[in-house]
Amino acid sequence: MILHSNLDEKIIALDHADLEPQSLASSGHFLSALMISLVKALRDVWQQKRNSGYENLFNPESVLLLERVRAADACVLAVLVAWELRSEDHAGLWRTMIGSDYGDLALTFSGTLEREPASAFTQHALALTFQQWFRDEERVAACDHETLDMMDNLLAQEKPHIFGKKSPTHICVELFSCLPDRTAYLRGDGTEILRNPYFCGLGDPVNQTHLMQIMHDAEAHYAGGVAFRSADLASMIFPEGGVSEPLEEEVTRL
Repeated sequence: MILHSNLDEKIIALDHADLEPQSLASSGHFLSALMISLVKALRDVWQQKRNSGYENLFNPESVLLLERVRAADACVLAVLVAWELRSEDHAGLWRTMIGSDYGDLALTFSGTLEREPASAFTQHALALTFQQWFRDEERVAACDHETLDMMDNLLAQEKPHIFGKKSPTHICVELFSCLPDRTAYLRGDGTEILRNPYFCGLGDPVNQTHLMQIMHDAEAHYAGGVAFRSADLASMIFPEGGVSEPLEEEVTRL
């Protein structure tokens, strides 16, 4: 599990399950789980360097979708790394992957390669693994919950209008799937991801309510503790200083 990553300080903090280094090194299971988290963290850092700051460009609904794409991609890359290490006689990571919460992704990837050996060269197996990530409603809801909390924190930093107005293009989505050889395993799938409710739908009622609140807060202009749609109206009712001068005079007389 990734606890913290700081791109500026070049720090990645991982959950070591309260194990001492000696115990961790002697436990194949926990060591493999830590390695899976490290692979995901490194992929996330790579994404931050290439695609960070999109919350300033896109609207909250789009940010929610792109965070899903980013999370799914990190899991897909972890599956790919585990498979390639298995091919190099380091099967421990793959065994842990099969028995983890990502077991369905690993089985989708390996099953596709068994049925279609050529999919290893076309990245079709990776694309199907990406799609499988969205089949787990709890996994998607948990990702959405983390994203909504992140957006709430941005709003709490007195940045009510931090989010943009735009929606991403299919190219923006596909760029998240770029591999080191500059191929994108989601090439040609971006449009479908943007319009298909399977990828962009929001079914969890709690997350729906949370998103509606964030969208409201992101558009609101606050003055005197009251939310206004119009900044001009807010400044007319609550000029600089919080309350109008006549009201201040009335309070003084009382």
